[in-house]
Amino acid sequence: MGTRTSLNVVRHRVRPHHHVRAYRLAPMLAATIAVVVTVTCVAAYRAATATAAASKAPIVVTAKNYGARGDGHHNDSQALQHAINAVAGRPGSTVLLPKGIYYCPAGIRLHSHVNLKGDGMAASWLEGHLDFASHSVVSKLKIGAARVSAVQNLRGASHTTFVNVRFRGGGGHGYGAAVLTLGSSSGSRGLNHVTFSHCVVERNLGTENWSVNGGSGRGYNDISVYENPAAGGSQVSDLKFVGCHVGVSNGAGGHDTGSPRADIEVWTGTGRVVQAFHRITLSDSVFEASDRFCIDLSDRATASGKHLAGPVLIQGNLIKGAGYGTGKHPWSYSICLEHPRDVTIRGNTIYASANTTVCGSAGSASHTVIVHNTIDLSVANGVHQTGDEAVTLKGRNSVFSHNVVKAGVDSGPLLYLKQTSRNHVTNNRFSDARTSGNPAMVLLRDASHNVLTHNLFSTAAGVSPRILVQGASAANTLRPNTFRHG
Repeated sequence: MGTRTSLNVVRHRVRPHHHVRAYRLAPMLAATIAVVVTVTCVAAYRAATATAAASKAPIVVTAKNYGARGDGHHNDSQALQHAINAVAGRPGSTVLLPKGIYYCPAGIRLHSHVNLKGDGMAASWLEGHLDFASHSVVSKLKIGAARVSAVQNLRGASHTTFVNVRFRGGGGHGYGAAVLTLGSSSGSRGLNHVTFSHCVVERNLGTENWSVNGGSGRGYNDISVYENPAAGGSQVSDLKFVGCHVGVSNGAGGHDTGSPRADIEVWTGTGRVVQAFHRITLSDSVFEASDRFCIDLSDRATASGKHLAGPVLIQGNLIKGAGYGTGKHPWSYSICLEHPRDVTIRGNTIYASANTTVCGSAGSASHTVIVHNTIDLSVANGVHQTGDEAVTLKGRNSVFSHNVVKAGVDSGPLLYLKQTSRNHVTNNRFSDARTSGNPAMVLLRDASHNVLTHNLFSTAAGVSPRILVQGASAANTLRPNTFRHG
């Protein structure tokens, strides 16, 4: 009994001992397995993530690898669109157009976050229409064809840049036939933060027929920017043209520079709700002499009579004049302001127009700042001057300061203040080459509370130039100024 008892005791002690070891080993084994599984899962997750990231990484493809020939004859529309579609899921990707002519009569749609790049504006030509979206860069190529716009934005296009691109187009009908059509003439297709840098815009390939379209043929512009009031307006804001050349030869022969109508027209229609255009910049560019006007900023009133457009900066440009074409010229202004607010015209060189050169307008513009410009009506720019004023101010609260205004022998008044008030005209130099008559340098008509001081007026005539005051003008400050003659 004792022996059995002893053995039973031993067995009783041993069995729990083995159970304890098994109990202690189980969690260790489970932990080990868990670590292995975790490491494996993390590695698999990272590999999958890396694969997914790699599948969306930007790539560069060549249009010719998708069947585009670039021979100028084969229809490359489908092949080029296929190349663009193929990289649309990889933001920042680029489609290359090697040297050649890519005939695309069906047009091309450039998706957001896809770039388009050629071998140079004289080497790669996308011969067709391009619709662009957002966050793209288009560079180093030529775009466009006859009877259509070279480019037009898709609805809500933003943060897209064109660099070193030459544009060709126009000659069609309607609002959409400018070389560049931006904004929307119907519906709501706004844009913002779009830049054209060091681009070339050819003269519109069309010919405006005044008797047919009554001068409203915006399709004959080189650049048309539309703000349509329909459906709340197609907002256009933060649009820039920097270092561009507008109205260069289209190679069609004859007078093939400038524009049949306007080099650029920024226009807001009349309507129930108008958001108007904002923050338009035209800087360090050349605008060739046009048939109607070089730059037109037109802000038609809302139903409540308000004008909402502005600000606009026109700075450092060479603006070569307007009124070049033959026939009737009811609008021939180098810079035409129709009601916009807060326009700054600074540091430009501006040549003569057939009519008023600067600020000739169908309506007033307020808070205009015109400073440090050279307005030279003596340059032979092919424009026949009619004797209208060099500069007209029709708004209020504007500044005309530190400008040089030069005229030839047959000019009218160099500055005209018409139905305007509270403007400051100071520290300018006015001169003309007239040798006879009693020239009026400045004409005020129905103008009040304006300040004209510290200006220099000089003429080649034998009598001193004058400031002429007409109509219901009152409370104007007209001295001190300096007058020279002979």
